[in-house]
Amino acid sequence: MKVVIVGAGLGGIACGIACKRQGLDVTILERAPELSEIGAGIQVPANACRALDYIGVFGKVKDKATEILTRHLRRWDNGDVLATPAELGVNIRTGVYVEGADFDATEVILDNDERVKADVIIGADGIWSTLRSQVVGETIEPTETGDLAYRGTFTHHQLEELNDPEVIRFCEENKQTLTLWLGPAKHAVFYAIRGGELWNLVLLTPDTLKKGQRTDQGDLEEMRKEFEGWDPISKRNVALLGDSAHPTLPYQSQGAAMAFGDAAVLGTLLGKFHKTDKERLAARGMMLHNVLDIYESLQKPYSSLNVKGAVMNRIMYHLPDGEEQQQRDLEFSTMTSESKSEWTWIDGQYQRQIIGTDLIKMAMDKFDSKLNVSGTGLECSL
Repeated sequence: MKVVIVGAGLGGIACGIACKRQGLDVTILERAPELSEIGAGIQVPANACRALDYIGVFGKVKDKATEILTRHLRRWDNGDVLATPAELGVNIRTGVYVEGADFDATEVILDNDERVKADVIIGADGIWSTLRSQVVGETIEPTETGDLAYRGTFTHHQLEELNDPEVIRFCEENKQTLTLWLGPAKHAVFYAIRGGELWNLVLLTPDTLKKGQRTDQGDLEEMRKEFEGWDPISKRNVALLGDSAHPTLPYQSQGAAMAFGDAAVLGTLLGKFHKTDKERLAARGMMLHNVLDIYESLQKPYSSLNVKGAVMNRIMYHLPDGEEQQQRDLEFSTMTSESKSEWTWIDGQYQRQIIGTDLIKMAMDKFDSKLNVSGTGLECSL
């Protein structure tokens, strides 16, 4: 089976690894002339660890990571792993510009009119996705958040050169701590990355750049009920993952985790389909687009719930001083795994849904149920 992935970001790379480990023929098309670091640190929560473990790269990620043991909430007053897909035999083509896709022929069309044939096309080309407009049938431009992020990374030596004893003390005492400062309309976060070799600082503040955001108010739940079960977004043998499918805000640190989860689920499902007897598939009427429907049926509601939490966190982090802020701080001070709160960050049940849901196992079980067979399905060799 030939899989073509458009985009070599974290999600595309992870999906390439997941598919290759299932014995599929994988090509990744990337616009950039070479693979290089974009951004600084990401958080890898439990759900991301689970997905990375399924595709066999968690050990490499862990070796390069800084384990966070503590989170401090305060008032306001990884590039070597990218060698893995090439080691597995994934064909990565850089400097390639994708113009679109021919869904009927299952081909990716490049700007030089070259056509790359596939059995499955996966759009992993990020928030500015080229393929998304074709999949959903209209152009969807990202919406400005109204926030602006300043980000900087610092070596330990650079921090020492500040000659500030308080900075040195803070870093020494917080090597495995993520510190988050919350304030009216702003927040900042500071933590170590690359095993403590670097420190990452991100400061969020209202955007002072030209705004172009336009929104219409509507009842989302009412709309969902009216159109429940209408034509899903999966079209033929094409699927989207990561930011191209569900762009999110940075306030939940789940963007990469969701992309890893997408990749692991897709790789697992495509692998099971590829390894299942073709006569059995035919007898059950199981085709590739049915497999992608399983992927969407699981990932879409999960990612929507996850993105909702990021939106809620943006509001919670930036509360102005006052009664609501005081109530938030009180809930923080008494927070447990069983806490109930309108704030998803504090609500224990919501966190268990996000962190504890094993979408890969659910995908395998759902695939098996479609074939009317027992068991949890394919064992992943890590």
